[in-house]
Amino acid sequence: MKRSLNTTILIAAIGGVTAGCGQAEHSLVPVSGQVTRGSKPVAGASVTYQPMAESADPLNIGPGSFGRTDTGGRYTLRTFDTSDRQGAIVGRHRVTIYLHSQAAASDAAGKSRVEQLPSAYTDGSLIIDVPTTGLENANIDLDRPRH
Repeated sequence: MKRSLNTTILIAAIGGVTAGCGQAEHSLVPVSGQVTRGSKPVAGASVTYQPMAESADPLNIGPGSFGRTDTGGRYTLRTFDTSDRQGAIVGRHRVTIYLHSQAAASDAAGKSRVEQLPSAYTDGSLIIDVPTTGLENANIDLDRPRH
C-alpha cells in the first residue's frame, strides 16, 4: 500500500513537471473588431495576428490568433494553438487579412480564389499593438492603407 502511494506521488510529480516544459504562460486578452471597405462590412475575411518577438527568447513568443468576419464584418480572435483559447497575446502583432471571394468560389482548375488586397494587408507590414486591456475596436478599413 505504501509503495503504490509513493509511486502515485512520483507519477503526479513527473506529470506536473513535464506539463510545464516548453510552455510559457502568455497573457491573452480579448481582441475583436470590424473589417470594412469604405463604410461597408466585409464578410468572410480571415484576420490573423502573429506576435512579434520582442523578448530575449524569440522562439517562445506565444501562439498566433485568428478570426473570420461574420456578415457584419465583425471578428473575434482565437489562438492557433491546440488550446483554442479566445484572445491574443499582449504585445505587437503583424496582422494579415485574406478575402475569400464569395462570387467566384473556385477557378477553372477547382482551386479556391483569394481576392487580392493592397500589400499592406497581406505582407505583414500592418502592425497592431495589443494592450493589456485588450482591444474591442481593432477595426480595419481596407480602403485606407495603414503602415
